[in-house]
Amino acid sequence: MNFHSLFIFALVFLLLQAFLNSCKAVDCQSNQSKSARTIVVDQSGHGHFTSVQSAIDSIPEMNSQWIHIQISSGKYSEKVTIPVKKPCIFLEGAGSKSTSIEWGDHQLTSSSATFTSYPDNIVAKGITFKVKSSKLGI
Repeated sequence: MNFHSLFIFALVFLLLQAFLNSCKAVDCQSNQSKSARTIVVDQSGHGHFTSVQSAIDSIPEMNSQWIHIQISSGKYSEKVTIPVKKPCIFLEGAGSKSTSIEWGDHQLTSSSATFTSYPDNIVAKGITFKVKSSKLGI
């Protein structure tokens, strides 16, 4: 191996190590199977928030404890995105037949999905995610 090849190999190795070290998943901590806090989403105003996205937005970045977002029955017409720096979220609806999140974008999948989750350690239970159908008359 000549010096140039050795230099390229060393550079690639160092870059790969830096990438692998920066991509480790957050280890979500809990206190005896309980979440650190519970946030209630209720459209009628009887919770902490009336939209799922606003509840997610309230969670601090790089959170390392499980946050339980309890979503009351209803049809939530919103696009929900969980940013990469907000791990350890447990979304729990009141049941897949009574809690739905619906949105109707018809663009690229990467920018129009009803629900997008980027971080590791996200759990969703008892929620239906739907794309609203458009009435284009085609």
